Amino acid sequence: IDAIVNEILPRAIAWEKEKVGWLAELVPETVTRATIKALVYRAILLAETVRPGLEWAYGVTTVSERRDTLLPATLKSLEDSGFDNPRLFVDDQGDFSAFGLSVTQRESRVRTYGNWLLGLSELLIRNPNAGRFAMFQDDFVACKNLRAYLSECEYPNFGYMNLYTFPVNERLAKGRKGWYEAGTIASSPVLNGKQQQTGYGAVGLVFSREAVVALLSQQTTYSKILQEKDSWRRVDGCIAASMNAAGWREYVHYPSLIQHTGLASSMSSRRHPLSTSFPGEDFDAMEFLK
Repeated sequence: IDAIVNEILPRAIAWEKEKVGWLAELVPETVTRATIKALVYRAILLAETVRPGLEWAYGVTTVSERRDTLLPATLKSLEDSGFDNPRLFVDDQGDFSAFGLSVTQRESRVRTYGNWLLGLSELLIRNPNAGRFAMFQDDFVACKNLRAYLSECEYPNFGYMNLYTFPVNERLAKGRKGWYEAGTIASSPVLNGKQQQTGYGAVGLVFSREAVVALLSQQTTYSKILQEKDSWRRVDGCIAASMNAAGWREYVHYPSLIQHTGLASSMSSRRHPLSTSFPGEDFDAMEFLK
């Protein structure tokens, strides 16, 4: 506990001057070693209670154009990976009843970022007691037993998980396996002592409940909507920027746990480079624990 407190305390004291965002909600009283230690102790007790039966809330964002093309293969792979009952967040009024899943549909399109943000918010509202939240896009395949593996992984302190590892982040692994911080933007400003991360890929992201609250409490999460350009796309970069501003970091995994399958972007963006380390749909992710 003391080691965790020693890591958190300097940042908490630095943020206390403004008392904004998630910190103001978690630590409304004056920040001291005692208040931080009490917070950490409560978090550990909660983790010990929740972990054995870790509750997940997860969804897939999609559109009718992908209903009969990429989406079926993605849902089949998700089922094999343990995520067998996602909520579909459909950015139109198409018929998705054939999948037999819960569906949330938009009367008129809010486009990629709006659909993703509303989807994550709905997951939190519907599942406030869940310990893990996952937001998936509709164009990827995953390793088998991915959910079971993620449930056993130690969740990164003040972090969130990106399941898709871009080649640029793969190179940072340098032979190690498991989780590590994603790369940064060389010319970016320093936020909370570290440079802003690139945020490559939002195909599959995993958050703790506290991470979801942190993201949804950040002003930059919503100011993107007001941008004249790219207000609806580049979801990954916005998430990384918002989380970094809140003091949270993105973590990636080597090897990559999922593989992108969308050759043509629904956002008119450049094609994502394929992961070179993905071990395949038939690989059992639980092997990483051996």
